[in-house]
Amino acid sequence: MIRETGRDISSVGCLALLWPGVDGCLVSPSVRAHLDQVTAGIAPLGRIALELRLGADAGDVDLHQFISGEADAAILKRYLSRDDHALPQGGQTRAFLRAWANDAEGLRADLDHVFLEWDHPSLDHDRAPAIFVPVQRSHERGALGMRRRALVVRHVDQLRLGGPRLAEQLLDIFAGASPDLSISYLGFMLGRSVQAVRINLRGIRPAGLADVLDRLGWPGDHSAWQPYFSALVERADTVTVALDFAPDLQPTIGFEAVLDGLPGLEPRWPQLLDHFVERGVCAAAKGAALKQVSHRLYPERPGQLWPASWLAAAAMAPADCVPWFESRLSHVKLSIAGDGSASAKAYVSAQHFWLRDDKAEPARPCPPKAATDDEALARAARRAADFLLAAQSQDDLWRDFRLVNGMSDEWVSGFVGFALADAAMNASKTRLERTLSALLGRQRSDGGWGYNAISPSDADSTAWVLKMLGRLKHDGDAVTRGRAFLRSHLLPGGGFATYAPATRISFGDGRSQLDDSGWRASHSCVAANAAALLPDPLRALLRSQQRPEGNWTAYWWRNDIYATALAVQALDGPDAAPIGRPACDWAQKQRGHARSAFDRAWLSLILASGEGPCRRQAREICLELASEQRDDGSWRSGAEMLLPRPDARHRSDRDSVILDHRCLYTTASVLMAIQESCARETRS
Repeated sequence: MIRETGRDISSVGCLALLWPGVDGCLVSPSVRAHLDQVTAGIAPLGRIALELRLGADAGDVDLHQFISGEADAAILKRYLSRDDHALPQGGQTRAFLRAWANDAEGLRADLDHVFLEWDHPSLDHDRAPAIFVPVQRSHERGALGMRRRALVVRHVDQLRLGGPRLAEQLLDIFAGASPDLSISYLGFMLGRSVQAVRINLRGIRPAGLADVLDRLGWPGDHSAWQPYFSALVERADTVTVALDFAPDLQPTIGFEAVLDGLPGLEPRWPQLLDHFVERGVCAAAKGAALKQVSHRLYPERPGQLWPASWLAAAAMAPADCVPWFESRLSHVKLSIAGDGSASAKAYVSAQHFWLRDDKAEPARPCPPKAATDDEALARAARRAADFLLAAQSQDDLWRDFRLVNGMSDEWVSGFVGFALADAAMNASKTRLERTLSALLGRQRSDGGWGYNAISPSDADSTAWVLKMLGRLKHDGDAVTRGRAFLRSHLLPGGGFATYAPATRISFGDGRSQLDDSGWRASHSCVAANAAALLPDPLRALLRSQQRPEGNWTAYWWRNDIYATALAVQALDGPDAAPIGRPACDWAQKQRGHARSAFDRAWLSLILASGEGPCRRQAREICLELASEQRDDGSWRSGAEMLLPRPDARHRSDRDSVILDHRCLYTTASVLMAIQESCARETRS
């Protein structure tokens, strides 16, 4: 969470630091000068974005501003108290912004952020900006989502935003939108000759878009969007569908594609931009230029021309406020007009930040206390499953952990799918069947699956996918080939590797000859995961690898809790006592040191395999975790994956730690622990 100071920070500073990284083909010199003048007149907040047209012509540039939080509200109040021509035009806009800044009728509490958008901004601000407000968060579906929609309509009605009949119109629009749909934003185009409303729908899968449009009464031609939508879903994390009402639903349609990560860290960004160039909606020079606009700047680094007003504000800020700046390619949009013609835009954000590496968590409402422990655990499991299902991408996969080669989708999808495929999660069956189909389509010619589509097949990813398939009772050639792939990782002298000798590992920059013997050595954490699929060789291996203290040593993880839990599960059974008792003793000693929800979930899974006192401790841990669940159903990320040097045979304190930044791996782990605790309680 970024802590703001409430000090005026001119948006012109954002442009001053942005321009050196923006090629002239994206924004011409004359447009830059014009935007500098326009931006000087808007509220002094250090967060803006530019909407760039990607056709061959330079074109106009639209201006966006993001407003959020208490500090922005204080700045906005000061700005709106002025009586000059620089204020946003239009009484409705000013009334809305004043109400938001003052939190009138709980407006700011309900709509925690706002986007303003000036189309073709002019120096005299002769047109009111469009206002975009959030509606549903990604996990708010069904009844919860309907309540959020009603709340937005109430505020629109009270403020008479868009005229006296707009609230009625919104009710009609929402009536055509299924409760299962997620409405991310509403946009009120107050500066246009005909006041229009834009509705942004998230999470629609390619196979379902035609039905959604038909239910809403969309008058456009389905054949116009069909060549584009599936291709975007395959290349992006999220593709939002934008529809316009003016006042009737228009035949145009827009697709906003978002990727989580800077282009330098997310290899799918260049692929997506190249796709736009190939489609003829983006000039090649602009596509190349967009790959270079994302960067971070710090004022203490030599050669930085940090704006003087920003330095002055920083000098007067609290000592722990250490500013920095980021510009990034935020998202791209493909628009299809009523005549079927397509065009594209890119959105480049520029933002000043006050604090670095702030780990503070925002305040979260406490969930109502359940009547019994069983109810508390059941409720936590339902909410965790809802969070995970809401986080599923439109291509039916899950993504987490960001590396230089992108986020994981195949490995993470197998893991999350396995957690959700428990019999208690029957509501997720249809969604998981789609994930199963997507993963079957990803199986490689060698029979395995990998970290993601551009990574080589590995034993750990393949084991999680096969375990998910097993829980879904899927059998056939894919499983046979997958098991054969796992067998190829058995080492001749004993042991089980993550990467087989025949697998080619590429490290980028042409370094395919790098010593990778460490990644091809025997890894207990991977053997423990695959043991349920290859029981004969791997259970014996695991018995031989248990340490005297009772644990197993992990290679890919910061500590041994996860690996030990997987080994205990693999060896569970009538003859497990000689193995399980030392593991439970070791787990009890770790309990006081384990802080993350991820570690405690896997400690619970170790202890759940033990006798009465251990099982009671496992249940206590699950109840503690249930009380810490966040309001969206997740737990704070805590899965600390390591990236050892390829030649290293053992992990090191110097290894890079990669967290599950989307909290999916941690949340799925807690879900597994709660399900296991409840199942053991039922059996006993």
